[in-house]
Amino acid sequence: MPTYYEIDGTPVSVGGDAEMIDVKNMISYQAERITKLEGMHTEFQLPVLRLTGDTSTMTKDKAVTLDAEYTDGVRSFKCKAKTKWQGQSSLNYPKKNYNVKFLDDNGDKVIMAFKSWFPTNGFHLKANYGDYSMSRNVVGVQLGRQIYPNLYPNNARGVIDSFPIVLYLNNEWWGCYTWNLPQNADLFAMDENNPNHMVFRPDNTGWEVANFEDRIHDDPIPAQVARLTRMVNWTKNCTDAEFVSDIDDYFDLESLMYYWLMMDIGCAGDSMVNNSTWASWDGNKWYVLWYDLDIIFGVNPTLYTSTTDLIALSKTTQWAHKYNPVWDKLYANFYSDLCTKYAELRQTVFTDANTIIKYFTDYRDQWGAANIEAEHTKWSSRAGAEWDISNCGPWITQRLAYCDSKYGYTP
Repeated sequence: MPTYYEIDGTPVSVGGDAEMIDVKNMISYQAERITKLEGMHTEFQLPVLRLTGDTSTMTKDKAVTLDAEYTDGVRSFKCKAKTKWQGQSSLNYPKKNYNVKFLDDNGDKVIMAFKSWFPTNGFHLKANYGDYSMSRNVVGVQLGRQIYPNLYPNNARGVIDSFPIVLYLNNEWWGCYTWNLPQNADLFAMDENNPNHMVFRPDNTGWEVANFEDRIHDDPIPAQVARLTRMVNWTKNCTDAEFVSDIDDYFDLESLMYYWLMMDIGCAGDSMVNNSTWASWDGNKWYVLWYDLDIIFGVNPTLYTSTTDLIALSKTTQWAHKYNPVWDKLYANFYSDLCTKYAELRQTVFTDANTIIKYFTDYRDQWGAANIEAEHTKWSSRAGAEWDISNCGPWITQRLAYCDSKYGYTP
């Protein structure tokens, strides 16, 4: 059965990959078409997705098929949307994340592309309920990509991208969301049928193979799980000397160092185990990638103070499930290299608190002041107004000072 796109409401039949690539540019969505709003949303300014149907049986494991209607001022389309909840700890929030896969009336995929993204039929709608600023996750990940844009093999994007959108659920204004790329084979420039291509992400219960989820296959492949086991067991059992001498057989060292420094500067304790993504393009060497950085730069300052030592925290009884021996051994054995790269980041990306805050507020402001106000009125149960990124300047300044001392850097 042919796949089709809808461009400004006009169906376009697509019979194969070559044709799909030909029409990709026709429907490419440009970020600059999103107009910054000072007032409430109106048609053709901020993208709008309307989902309509029975959601009463929806869970993370059970998808329901809804009617979908999308418009953004450049194009619009209508189709079906196979939709379920998405996330881990966020499942406990009243405002849910959604995993959406677009289908036609026959159940075939509706493939589309936005911005410079690869064509796909699946996206994530992120509620950003845990972050009052609604921007930390996306912007944090993009900062990670900015740190070292050519980090991954095959010129893979590797990390998610998104744009702001307004969601209506059964004709009720449901709030400000981000329309995110999902983690799939295309994001990592991988072939699902290549046995050396694998992506795993652990959950929030600890650094054990049983807690890892395959991100590009519906069912884990035993041979790939064996390679994951090789890596995880080595991190737990190797000596410091072996970690130094053999690390190139297991990890891309620069990947580890940049990931760790981003996590440490932002005090992203939620990324030490869960939310870290581990990918290999050759079946042996692993890269770590950022994912879901909503706990960063001052979120929950009672738990993550500006002087929190993440490794020490992860060794406490309460947070033992956050412990990953990779970070302990990296810091202990490659401290001098980390200091060099830290100085580089302080002189380029993380120069001062105001610069860091502006990365996030520029993204957040695309929703417009009235939409943001309506969001916080509808979801008034959301905690953390005091953690809004705009209020975190003092925390960020203190965190930078703490890390400067830790890595021997003088501004």
